[in-house]
Amino acid sequence: MSERWSKKRLLVYLEPEGATRTFQYRVAYGLIATVFTLFVVSMLVFVVGGAIFARGIESARQADQLSAANDSLRAEFRKLRTIEAQLVELRRVNERMLRLAGIDSDSLLDDLATGLELNQTEDSVWRYSQPHLPPRVGIQSRGFRSEPKGSEHLGVDIPGPIGVPILASGGGVVTRVEEDAVYGNVITLDHGSGVTSLYGHNDEVLVSLGDSVFAGQPIARLGNTGKSSAPHLHFEIQLDGVPVDPADFIFEYSRNP
Repeated sequence: MSERWSKKRLLVYLEPEGATRTFQYRVAYGLIATVFTLFVVSMLVFVVGGAIFARGIESARQADQLSAANDSLRAEFRKLRTIEAQLVELRRVNERMLRLAGIDSDSLLDDLATGLELNQTEDSVWRYSQPHLPPRVGIQSRGFRSEPKGSEHLGVDIPGPIGVPILASGGGVVTRVEEDAVYGNVITLDHGSGVTSLYGHNDEVLVSLGDSVFAGQPIARLGNTGKSSAPHLHFEIQLDGVPVDPADFIFEYSRNP
């Protein structure tokens, strides 16, 4: 600011309402510039300070959230450690019980792994896969009945729409695939130890003679072939050639109509 400009004065006249006298004031331009500069600087400080304060509040809020998240993670980690300790203890108890029973845990695991292998035909495999799954879940239209002679029904009938999958009740070897006058397209599985299962009235057969199947594998599609009044699955289980109640093997079939 030049010295000449700073010496200039602004003449201000004030005449109060009702007064008989007029007041005159001379204000230097330099003072006006100084006051304006201070005002601008104050506003900048206010704005910047407000932004910094707001950022500080947001940072504090985020820090609180992170702290809460860390506390939650620590709590979950403690739970996992507790579960891990419980599993270790259960494993020790299991091994102790196996030792008391005279069972080697390593050989047991090997036997189970062998039993789960597919496409095996040895009896030792199917020992672990006797019928236990319902080949079709549903309401029985007819249950097992061995008496009186002449009106017996040697399996269970489960109705359903044509084409739905029929599952192997247990692991085994396919020993029969043919078209029967009574059962229509029929399948028989040998599960070892004298146990076999029969699946009748199929619309389509998905396995071949001699195939090895596992429990839960689709082996056919429900149909209405053979001597059948409506689409359904006829399911039998035989022990040493004698039909037995499938409910003895499968919990879902425990209530026979």
